[in-house]
Amino acid sequence: MFGVHTNTLFGNVKELLERSGCSDVRKIFIGRTKKDVADARSSVQEAYWKYSLKGIWYSLKAGGYLYSSYPSDINYWLSGGARYINVWHGTPIKRIERDVTTGYYALRNRFSWMYRIFAPYLFITPDAMLVASDFEKQCLISAFGIDEERCVEAYPPRLQYLERERSHITETVSRKVLYVPTWRDDHSFVLHEHVDLVKLNNQLISEDIEMYVKAHPVDQKTHVQQKYSNIYVVDKDIDVYELLAGCDLLLTDYSSMMFEALYLNIAVILFCPDLDHYRLTNREFYIDPCQGLPVTSVYSGAELGKAIISRLNDFTLEVDLKKKFMPYTRDTELLCRLMNKAYKNG
Repeated sequence: MFGVHTNTLFGNVKELLERSGCSDVRKIFIGRTKKDVADARSSVQEAYWKYSLKGIWYSLKAGGYLYSSYPSDINYWLSGGARYINVWHGTPIKRIERDVTTGYYALRNRFSWMYRIFAPYLFITPDAMLVASDFEKQCLISAFGIDEERCVEAYPPRLQYLERERSHITETVSRKVLYVPTWRDDHSFVLHEHVDLVKLNNQLISEDIEMYVKAHPVDQKTHVQQKYSNIYVVDKDIDVYELLAGCDLLLTDYSSMMFEALYLNIAVILFCPDLDHYRLTNREFYIDPCQGLPVTSVYSGAELGKAIISRLNDFTLEVDLKKKFMPYTRDTELLCRLMNKAYKNG
């Protein structure tokens, strides 16, 4: 059984489901919404809604759950006896799971005895965990309380998808900026409160740049409240990797999407006007994104337009990411390795 934590089939789960084979494994996608299932059926042989009779039946029968976040991506309450395979959806930069010490998730960790009663899936130790680099391995071992024996080292499938999509992109006259803010645990950030969007739009017009704004799937804020000629809001349930593959610059903040962009040699800017607030009330970091990565950081909305234009006109990757962050080697037998590891440890 395959599942994702959003309303769109994407990332590692999508690539493993659609393109990675294992002769004795029957692959079934379980969608959170009926629309999700309908969309998936264009590329997936079997897909069922989570609460349909077939979805319930196969969730009960499944020998393995492969998911992007938690077993609840599929149906934790029906997963008894199944092996758990976590192919986490990104390279952590902000602290996650057991490592969170500030904000809402710190409360969840502090009162874990209570959460274990009504949300036990949050504390599942996976039987196999995909890790894409030494840096990622250390983060996920700590965050999920697992030992190294449960880790499967491999190039992340989502990057193979991104590389393939990017190779099909044709050049356009307008340069494209993709803005993907990470979500705040306290839902405190909204773009238009930090940036004069009228001024930014005029700057984009002058340089023939288009900016696409995609909120995180669980973000409750409306980042752009008006219509602009060169700033477009896209549905937050659209596959973000399809958008990233076609952009010339990624604008984000504390999102793991920065790694995806850097791996593909796409320019990155971090827009972090709430950095101190984020550290104090939301999350701390495994590595400071503003100091430990080869990216331009901007802390003021007044400087954002100038930084975008400058980075697009002159981008080189200053640091060799392979020293610390670059993923492991590719593996055409990854799904089989994940299954074998899960059955060994389950």
